[in-house]
Amino acid sequence: AGIPIVIYLVLSYKPKAITAILCSLALPIIFIVNSAISRLPLTIRLPDLQSLTLDNLFGLRLFAANHFNPFLDAAYLFGWNRILILLIMIVAGIILLRRSNLHSPFSITNFQSPLTIFLLPSLVLLVNYILLSTIFRFDFLIGYEQGNYAARVFETAQFFLIPLLGFVLVRLFDLVETKPIAIRAGVTVLTAIILTSTVYLTYPRHDNYEISRGFNVGASDFDTVRYINEQNASINYIVLANQAVSSAAMKEYGFIKYFNDDVFYYPIPTGGQLYQFYLDMVNVGPTRLKAIEAMDLAGVDKAYLVVNDYWFLADKIIENAKREATSWIAIDDGTAYVFEYRR
Repeated sequence: AGIPIVIYLVLSYKPKAITAILCSLALPIIFIVNSAISRLPLTIRLPDLQSLTLDNLFGLRLFAANHFNPFLDAAYLFGWNRILILLIMIVAGIILLRRSNLHSPFSITNFQSPLTIFLLPSLVLLVNYILLSTIFRFDFLIGYEQGNYAARVFETAQFFLIPLLGFVLVRLFDLVETKPIAIRAGVTVLTAIILTSTVYLTYPRHDNYEISRGFNVGASDFDTVRYINEQNASINYIVLANQAVSSAAMKEYGFIKYFNDDVFYYPIPTGGQLYQFYLDMVNVGPTRLKAIEAMDLAGVDKAYLVVNDYWFLADKIIENAKREATSWIAIDDGTAYVFEYRR
């Protein structure tokens, strides 16, 4: 988050073309430097031209669904098309600001327009996003996390547009205030629906439209890592678990143990071999042979497998794991299961 703020300050002070070009390359350059220093693998490749579409890059196409549920249909119509709605509001904001001939009170030099002070940093970050999402491959991450860094940059670019969107909304409500009560009531109801939709789409849900689990670190994750730690006088074991459980372990005990120099005893980072063993256990099958292979990687004689109840096909994984594990225990009434494997 600090780098986009620096980009914003630099562009606020000197909004010149060469400055904007250099800032548009800032994040790719920083990732290249970080890769060289940290020795984390990073691949730079030519972009796939077929992927360079507005839909693939920004999700710019109309999404609609009809499941005969008026509220949820409306909620997802708004949620799935939020980027398109955002673009329409940005265009409206540009038109309104040009007509208003306003200057920005936030400008360091006090003469730049709001279009420069807010729109330019957003456009520069969008260029960074396009470069990171199309040219860079973060080989130290698992496949389904490859686009995470770029996605965060895309989200950050939208934050700089909030003042512009606020300006549009203020003008819209000023306009509505002079209209008949029926129009004002309709806008009020529409606003309430949109705000309620944003709250609903923020939380984990399982409906006819989407399954969104919203994984996060919970109390059972801390109970799980504490239980495993209490069973061992020394850290001579490895744990195969998802990111939430591993995050709880880092929060509780820090980076206390590595094996063979770079194998952390929990599967972090997700691009490492230990996390691949976890994926094999939950996706292919939780076998004792696979657990021993993970032990061989770290050079230990004990391994644990943690299966959370929200994981895909958790019931099937748990029943299969019981067959070959040395022992097992249910944590917090089955919120998580811990399976122990020994040589």
